[in-house]
Amino acid sequence: MATSRSCERRITAVLGRFFPFWTSVFLAVLLAAPAFGDSYLLALEENLNGGKSPLPLPTKEGVYDSLFESGHVVFDTKDGSALPPIGELLELAQDGGARLLLRVRATSLDSTTPEKTRTVTTTASYELYESRTGRILGQGEITDSNSGREAQCDGRQLGMEIGRKIVKDANALVVSGRSR
Repeated sequence: MATSRSCERRITAVLGRFFPFWTSVFLAVLLAAPAFGDSYLLALEENLNGGKSPLPLPTKEGVYDSLFESGHVVFDTKDGSALPPIGELLELAQDGGARLLLRVRATSLDSTTPEKTRTVTTTASYELYESRTGRILGQGEITDSNSGREAQCDGRQLGMEIGRKIVKDANALVVSGRSR
């Protein structure tokens, strides 16, 4: 007992010398707080004017950026390739340790107006699955265009905006799925 108390006093004295009180409190709270974020497998197919979109894929970049900013870990399938069947994707997500599977199909139509402005319209459908059970947490579709704002928003920016909207919806689905 006496040895244990003297050891505690020495540790407290050393910590007190190196860490001010509030730093110790902050570290204790930080270590006690649960880590935020989930792990995602992103399966995304992105097409432009009926063909495969050139790299980098703007919708994918928007999804990635938003997931990382939200504190999530994400890995993906091949860039823009055709989506494998859902069973294969769920198995891949489980094998990779992803709790969630986000499956996205984005199609963009790029046209030039008579005024020589480039108009892009993108439609993205998405499905969010819990990988362990295969339960679908939700799905949706987002359509947007840069029509009327071509000078401020090109096709890349539009795709990134849609990617961010998908993640916003997916985060809401995850939160509502946990509350059930």
